[in-house]
Amino acid sequence: MIIVFGGIKGGTGKSTLAFHIATCAHMNNKKIVTIDCDFPQFSFSKYYENRKKNKSLDEKLIWQNHHKITDLTKLPDMIEKDTVYLIDTPGKYDPHITKIHGMADIIISPVNDSFLDIDTIMQLDQGKWAMPGYYYETIMENKKYKKDSMWIVVRNRSTHINSKHKRTVEERLTELSKRINFTLMQGLRERTIFRELFNEGSTVLDVESKKMSLSHLAAKMEVKLLWKTIADYEKTVFNK
Repeated sequence: MIIVFGGIKGGTGKSTLAFHIATCAHMNNKKIVTIDCDFPQFSFSKYYENRKKNKSLDEKLIWQNHHKITDLTKLPDMIEKDTVYLIDTPGKYDPHITKIHGMADIIISPVNDSFLDIDTIMQLDQGKWAMPGYYYETIMENKKYKKDSMWIVVRNRSTHINSKHKRTVEERLTELSKRINFTLMQGLRERTIFRELFNEGSTVLDVESKKMSLSHLAAKMEVKLLWKTIADYEKTVFNK
């Protein structure tokens, strides 16, 4: 199964979410291969390197097969059965990135609660849906090759403030999900803890239960719910 984390806008928390899902897959005894194509930032790879250096973590919690790719035309082979290939792509529009999306069984697109992010999927003109954004064109390219693929749009880095703007964004995304057929889910809310965990190479899944705050528990459930959606898709499509 190939999972691609993508979008054509940076700052959505894509790499942090991707790393949490990779960790969750590994903890669920999945054979996982991670591929970081997000040159030159390589945030996922930095997260991974921090994890390997963290002496407080059991080595069993670290998967060994990780690739850091600078040339998008030279991806490793992704042919092994019963393996999860997770690819973190750059937040930009590029024909090679479109090709990578074309391989995906699941595409996960984190967006912030912003109409700037929605505009990359579908453009609004005076409050009405006008025309597809550049990223939607990339998604449509995927559907040419993978008719059973799943597209998940994740509201990531949401604040806890229940503003009118936030409610409006949620309403428009819900409306859009029905219009162009994607699954809308809640991702990781904006929390200071994620900045601290990055330096340690840790995730909320690694935090001991007795040390967990309510915020930790909520974040852990967000990751597990997204992973359950992925696992259910795998059972439905690959175990026919």
